[in-house]
Amino acid sequence: MDLMASWLWKHLAHHGNGAASPEEVRAGFGAICRESSATLLVEEPWMGTIRFKTLARPRAENVQPFLADPLGDIRTHYGGGSSR
Repeated sequence: MDLMASWLWKHLAHHGNGAASPEEVRAGFGAICRESSATLLVEEPWMGTIRFKTLARPRAENVQPFLADPLGDIRTHYGGGSSR
């Protein structure tokens, strides 16, 4: 969270609002989150090692079911697979 806060302050300063109030920072954080996405990667054996492949890239508004029950959401949308 500290990394995001640091980036957000720099972003606001760059766009002419270096003295943003806490409310403006929260509003900016909310706007960034709405425009964000998550990337779900899966391991795949490859030539004696593993590589990661993208399974899904949901937008922020569609990620809530995954956050509530990650394994259940993966099983529902992408099949069982092995999970640890």
